[in-house]
Amino acid sequence: MHSLSRLGLNAKGIINMDFNRRDFLKVGLLSASAMAFTACGRPVEHKLVSQYQMPEYKVLGQPSFWASACTDLRSDCAVSIKTVENRAIQVMGIPGHFFSKGTANSVAVSTLNTLYHPGRLKAAVGVKAEQSPASVVAKALKKGGSDTLIVVDRLCGSTGDAIVSLAQANGAKIWVSDSHQSMRERRILKSVVGRAELPLADLENRDFVVTVGSNLLHENYAPTRTGWAYGRFRKTPGKLRGKMISFSSRMNASDANADTWEPVVSGSEPAILGAVGKLLSEKGKGAFPAWAALSPEEAAERAGVPEGSREKFAGNLKLLADRLAEANSPLVVGGFQGANGDATVYLAHTITKMLNGDVTTFEPDNLIGSKKSGASLFVDDAGVAAAMASAKTVLVHNVDLVYRFPWLAKSFESVKNRVTLATMPTETTAMSTVVVPIRTWMEDWGDILVTSPDGPWYGLAQPGVRNQVPAAQSSLGFYLELAKEASLTLGNGETSPRKYLQSDLEKADWEDLLVRGGHWKDEGDSVYPHHAAYPPPATGNAGKAPASYNVFADLPGLNVSSLGQTSEGMTFVVLPTHLGDGHLADRPWMQELPDTMTTVVWDSWIEMGEELAKTKGIARHERVSVTVDGKTIKGLAYPSPFIHPDAVGIPSGRGQKTKPLAIFDSLGWVSDGSNPKLLLDGKPGPSGYFSSVGSSASLAKIEGKAGLLATFDQRLYNLPRHILPE
Repeated sequence: MHSLSRLGLNAKGIINMDFNRRDFLKVGLLSASAMAFTACGRPVEHKLVSQYQMPEYKVLGQPSFWASACTDLRSDCAVSIKTVENRAIQVMGIPGHFFSKGTANSVAVSTLNTLYHPGRLKAAVGVKAEQSPASVVAKALKKGGSDTLIVVDRLCGSTGDAIVSLAQANGAKIWVSDSHQSMRERRILKSVVGRAELPLADLENRDFVVTVGSNLLHENYAPTRTGWAYGRFRKTPGKLRGKMISFSSRMNASDANADTWEPVVSGSEPAILGAVGKLLSEKGKGAFPAWAALSPEEAAERAGVPEGSREKFAGNLKLLADRLAEANSPLVVGGFQGANGDATVYLAHTITKMLNGDVTTFEPDNLIGSKKSGASLFVDDAGVAAAMASAKTVLVHNVDLVYRFPWLAKSFESVKNRVTLATMPTETTAMSTVVVPIRTWMEDWGDILVTSPDGPWYGLAQPGVRNQVPAAQSSLGFYLELAKEASLTLGNGETSPRKYLQSDLEKADWEDLLVRGGHWKDEGDSVYPHHAAYPPPATGNAGKAPASYNVFADLPGLNVSSLGQTSEGMTFVVLPTHLGDGHLADRPWMQELPDTMTTVVWDSWIEMGEELAKTKGIARHERVSVTVDGKTIKGLAYPSPFIHPDAVGIPSGRGQKTKPLAIFDSLGWVSDGSNPKLLLDGKPGPSGYFSSVGSSASLAKIEGKAGLLATFDQRLYNLPRHILPE
């Protein structure tokens, strides 16, 4: 009784009011000591966490790190999502990852903008309250039957397998319409090396690199790895600094990092490679296609080099061939930026094979499931208009089809059932009969399996935060439900994406796989070893990677047998930017990220050569117009030293008509600028793919008040850089 009263309690356990200050301190100290001893017996969780292995206790404000994988716009990086109080605040790479090298690119980081964007799609359109989106879409697919077209930006992992399974069961066709034009490059590599895979820029193993019409460092299939490889290419202990030469009609971020950049007329890029390949063949480096063989003088003429400078240009091509022949491990990279991109990429891979015996390839788009053939499953750009014209149902998965390909807008609008899965409102959702909001990768389950010369990587994506939009569907979960509605059994038959991904794994292996964020080999030299600034290390390897296959293996090779025609007069080019094909335009962080070459933010511009601007009396920020085939775009002038004198360009990614919120009307957000693809005719080239170049363009100064481009720095110069001695 006495002890109870000293603690402020009577015999019945009721608190006494004569509980003094000394008693309070005693009880407080005893409680604190008890908590401390208890805490000492509990392991504090400092590693990555998952939905299944949370810390035993949490201190308010203490962050958690969720292992995941981002595949948005081919970012392909293993990441940890940093959350505080269940709110995501940062995305960081996982140290020690052999493929993404412990980094996360701007695409992955900026997903935070989309995750908490107030303008996200909040509800399904064309779906009644008592219906599920999957059941509505299933009926549309059934009505469409074999006259169904599925449009995707990318096929990979379990979601890709589900889409392929549905298409094969339904007799539908698939159009892979990514801005990287991966299907085009797969078919070219099938012709060159016999594998329908994608090139891996293993710059860390190279000592001499030539790029032609390519933005190698910014537009590749493994951006985080390529950035690391470029650093090793330039500076590796015990090795000489790698050298890089670039040719293009407009300098890009990769050209700016080269030792020498040569401006050439758009469409003449394969001629450069034709001359170099012929010279290498004459040096005994292997056979080179006869249709592509040119003399250096012929290449100089096709490249638009002034007559008085052609001899010097031809001499530099001969010197370039000598350097490639002498290099220990050279690499030639071609891109699709010119009018004849197919020939450029084909010849670049051909020369690389001549010099090294093979082209280094990898497969980032393995599908996870039972092996299927894609031999007759895919349509290319040349066939998509006809496929859409005869389609009864078109299913678009997170692609702004109408913005990317404005020449297909009328064909899309004429389709009876237009179904779009999207996160944000777009020009395509505005034209669709059924709209299904979907989750971001940070809220969703998913996976990816990459096979490379360095080894395989299975990346497992899990929700790091709760679903921010209740109506938003899981992408994988939606297709699993769609398969069930179509009486199709996929994998283990589960419609829950979590259970589907777990498959037959034991619970312990599955939980370990989640905590690590997948399955991959550890890299001994972590890129970011500083634990105070970066996420904690991943747990050890456990579980196993699932079975996968390459659905593109049966694609036919792309027959390339012509250098094509060089552009006459002024050429219009779509300038590549970090906004891609507009997919990232609704993210403020990406809008505020300055363009690499011009430092312009939040706006488009019309770029022309400085000499051309002087000839036409055009000053910076003045209003000008570009006309191609009777179609005109107006904008603000940006005279530049980084573009060929006979070319004019408009950047990609801006000029959307659909805004995420009405409040941004006054700010001009997203709708600022112009969609440069409105000037293209949309006619596939000889190889069957769309070009990003227009011919016979005209530039004119127009009356009106000059505007102001938002730039951070105007002091950009093409400084002299020479590595080829006279």
